[in-house]
Amino acid sequence: MGGKKMEHLRRIEENISRTINLLQSTVNEGNSAWINGCLSRLGDMLLFYRKNWNLSEDKVYGQRVNILKDPADLMIAAAMDCEQRLLSEAAPQFANAAALINNG
Repeated sequence: MGGKKMEHLRRIEENISRTINLLQSTVNEGNSAWINGCLSRLGDMLLFYRKNWNLSEDKVYGQRVNILKDPADLMIAAAMDCEQRLLSEAAPQFANAAALINNG
């Protein structure tokens, strides 16, 4: 692999790591709005890297699941991921499940 490509991949890893750390901090603070913002940013990053760099995001999904302890937050993360993958029937199901959990 060329040096320039390796540098880009290193930067991608750093950006994802920073966003994962930010997600952890917002979960620790319990700020739902910031959690959703971090999930959205992370999802956008993964979508971009998946489309343009053909990178696997398995590691990141594992980290995200370990950070998100609230079942509703996990459902929101799943809904966002489904939406980005154009799984139009699954996304609202996860979002509705999150609403039910929060209202239960």
